[in-house]
Amino acid sequence: MEGEGSGVAVVRGRVTGKLVGPTFSARLRGPVSRGPVSRGRIVLALAALAALLLPVSALAGRLPHAPASGYAEALNACPEAPPGYERCFALVRKPVARPAAGAQEPGVRPFVVGAGAATAGPAGGLTPEDLASAYDYSPAAGGSGETVAIVDAFDDPAIASDLAEFDSHYGLPPCTTGEGCLTKVGQSGGAPPSADTKGWSLEIALDVETVHAACPNCKILLVEANDNSGANLASATNEAVALGASVVSNSYGGPEDLAESFERSAYNHPGVPILASTGDDGYYDWLFFEPQFQMANAPASLPDVIAVGGTTLTLNPDGTRKSETVWSESGGGCSQLFGGQSWQQDTAGFGAAGCGGRRLDADVSAVGDPSTGLDVYDTYNCGTSCEKFDKGWVTVGGTSLSSPLVSSLYALAGGGHGLPYPSLTLYGHAARFDVTEGGNGACEGEAFECEGINSIGLGRIDCEGTRECDAAPGYDGPSGVGTPEGLGLFEPEPPTVALSAPGALTVGSPASFAATGFSDPYPGASIASASWSWGDGSSSNGLTASHVYAAPGSYTVTLTAADGYGAHSAPVSSIVSVAPAAPGGSEPGPGSGSGSGGAGVGSTGSGAGSAAQGVAGLLVSNAAHSPSARLSSSSLKVSAGKVKLAIACTASGAACSGTVTLTASAAHASGAKSKPLVLGSGSFTIAAGKSGTVTIRLSAKARALLAKGHRLNALATIVLHPAGGAAHTTSSAVTLRPAGAAHHAH
Repeated sequence: MEGEGSGVAVVRGRVTGKLVGPTFSARLRGPVSRGPVSRGRIVLALAALAALLLPVSALAGRLPHAPASGYAEALNACPEAPPGYERCFALVRKPVARPAAGAQEPGVRPFVVGAGAATAGPAGGLTPEDLASAYDYSPAAGGSGETVAIVDAFDDPAIASDLAEFDSHYGLPPCTTGEGCLTKVGQSGGAPPSADTKGWSLEIALDVETVHAACPNCKILLVEANDNSGANLASATNEAVALGASVVSNSYGGPEDLAESFERSAYNHPGVPILASTGDDGYYDWLFFEPQFQMANAPASLPDVIAVGGTTLTLNPDGTRKSETVWSESGGGCSQLFGGQSWQQDTAGFGAAGCGGRRLDADVSAVGDPSTGLDVYDTYNCGTSCEKFDKGWVTVGGTSLSSPLVSSLYALAGGGHGLPYPSLTLYGHAARFDVTEGGNGACEGEAFECEGINSIGLGRIDCEGTRECDAAPGYDGPSGVGTPEGLGLFEPEPPTVALSAPGALTVGSPASFAATGFSDPYPGASIASASWSWGDGSSSNGLTASHVYAAPGSYTVTLTAADGYGAHSAPVSSIVSVAPAAPGGSEPGPGSGSGSGGAGVGSTGSGAGSAAQGVAGLLVSNAAHSPSARLSSSSLKVSAGKVKLAIACTASGAACSGTVTLTASAAHASGAKSKPLVLGSGSFTIAAGKSGTVTIRLSAKARALLAKGHRLNALATIVLHPAGGAAHTTSSAVTLRPAGAAHHAH
């Protein structure tokens, strides 16, 4: 229907538009509807809007024509869903003829082939190479051992063959079901559901092909719900995690007040990044002009989910990013039901959004505008719902592109890294592109040009100049912390801590230690716990701790701290010298020791080990009973970014206490004068005549090198600190390989 006399077109209750100065240019996308819409209410509302705006005739010369390679309309892949059901957010860019000069063509917008890049996909959209260039990541640099789960509704019978064609065209490594790269299951882990008849098959093609484009080494787990009900999609998400997904992408949603408690809990899996699209209908879904539905979409609005917004991306001819702004139709807004996580509330700029303590979409963003969408291959004809789309190569966007892309980058960077709340990493980094222009409200970030827009009877359709819907330097609602610039956003940045030790220690006397100088990159974080390894085989907990040594000598004290979010610092160490007790003083019995601060805890190594603990030369002690330690194997297997080293301590002499450090061989150093690359380090204490295991988490650089070459030659250096003796250092060559990789003799 049309608003009589207003000159603003409405299709079944849905209008899209932009306020430019005093003009409102309608951008129709339909046919969709959330329910019955009062014709009289829309007409009255649009009449009120028209009172603020110029007549439509004023638009004749305002329709942009350049620069453009063509004109297109954006079509929803999935129809609007009834209450209790979710709609997929895929939007198809369908080329149309150029509007005649002076003609009113609602919903038609210009686009530039390849978003400005010199090359483009078969349908004129972005390519996998464009995505990698724009966001500065290397698709082959990681992803081994990671599984990205995609949750969608209904079955796409052609997804395996469509992915094969997509891979062949772009020169990507094949991802087949036979090789275990692509796995397709139903929501309970069994056979897939019935074939799609509602358009979700195009969503599936977009999700699967985007993931493989960004992370070709990742495995893909496609979990297809029986239908698009919120309950079944939630069950599919639970199943994805149960089947071992390291990251889960969800490109659908609906009004948050319709999400039941079971659905809410299904998207909370500590340690596993669960991502969801914020939607394609603007701030509070204002584009429906239905105030009763104006709210954020779930599951993106759930506080344990990583909400992904959409942007408009423009490229330079070489494919690098030229500019990036908020996509005007990206979803979001303050949640009306859920509180925000403390790190979101404490981040700079959040207070200016006006949400109070409520959750705000988004956390992060990436390209979503269908005008700058990705070219994907889709051949399955789902029936009537798919008749409006071309089969084969199509350009697809929406926040349905944003979510699988960011999910892939999480996997490429190593998944959740064991953090209980993986979204935390987004808020602790400066390694991102700050989106500072645009908005997803009716005024698109130009609130000064449409003052009073929320008082004309259409509900809350703009945030009127706040960060809730307008981009700004730093954090804002529609773009979150910004968009990726490399993989730094997805890698933990550990807190740091200093170890305070007493100047003089004596056998039998309590010595006090403290964790000091704590620094944390995450908003609102503070030190919550500290773990101590005393170098004599004992350990304890506490921000301050007291320990009594039983024998004189030198000991390596190691401290690891953690913040309230569960992020751990790299271990820091200090060598302390313990003097014999004064004559007549009492000493603990042989082999005894004591400490305060809580129960003993284990210690593992970290990729952020100090380079000072690296190779220092081969030093041999002449002491008759100096301890000696050696590696039990030179072939090391890496799993989930960690490597376990088996170390044997000789039977003669005292216990072996020290550190082991892995450094890259000279072939991996950049330049003749480069220092050895420290891959990771850890500390240990092993009883004489026994063997022990040290677990080291490899650095991001080490994981990237291993992913690239599937084999990494390194040097393992063990530095022992015997009581009362000189440091004893041994080095041996080792080879690191991914777990499961075949060992070929040379």
